[in-house]
Amino acid sequence: SQLKYILGYDLPKSQFVYETIWNIIQGLSGINFMTVFLGLLFLAYLIANKKIAQKYRRLKMMGPLGPLVACVVGSLLILAAPALGEEFHVKYVGYIPDGIMPLSIDNFKLKHISRVMPTAMSSCLIGYMESIAIGKNLASKHGYEIEAGQEMLALGIANIVGSVLSCYPVTGSFSRSAVNNNTGALTQFSGVVTALMMFLTLMVLTPAFYWLPKFALAAIVLNSVIPLVAFGEAKHL
Repeated sequence: SQLKYILGYDLPKSQFVYETIWNIIQGLSGINFMTVFLGLLFLAYLIANKKIAQKYRRLKMMGPLGPLVACVVGSLLILAAPALGEEFHVKYVGYIPDGIMPLSIDNFKLKHISRVMPTAMSSCLIGYMESIAIGKNLASKHGYEIEAGQEMLALGIANIVGSVLSCYPVTGSFSRSAVNNNTGALTQFSGVVTALMMFLTLMVLTPAFYWLPKFALAAIVLNSVIPLVAFGEAKHL
């Protein structure tokens, strides 16, 4: 899902790895070399920044600040060099609608339940499995256990509240959980901080993200996800 922002061309979504690899090969003729260069440059910075922060205790804060620096520098780069967007077609976030999501509870109609239920059940199971998968991955790394029932309760409450405010189905995101873990989050309070920042962003800060390049966001996600891939376990299997 993030490679398209590094490569600079759209990739069809697929649940199969081999199809994604084939789509990447087929689309190589449309590769944007400027986007690839900048994306790899930012990814290299984030990896180096994390290693330096881990090696030198005095520079420990550089680790969590790395993604923020990447976003700020990327935005200033796009803003200061319009040619990146106009001539080299480097994609950035652009306009983000602000304000609170509209209420959707008045659109609830019992007659549509039979049509919606199969998709709702599939989304529920897939979302729950994704949340448990990333939860167990992080739990094994940090030495704690996951309560599956508590996770299901949390997802259920979040989706009930979200359904009233026109939200997407809620689940634990692999990439965002990786970013959260990579920045040093240790408790659920990080979710509270994230929610408050999202609310503040939707209300007043959306213009600040207009020039944010998508390759910078992709580099942040890739840098956070790579450590969660168990290459050693794959070799063992």
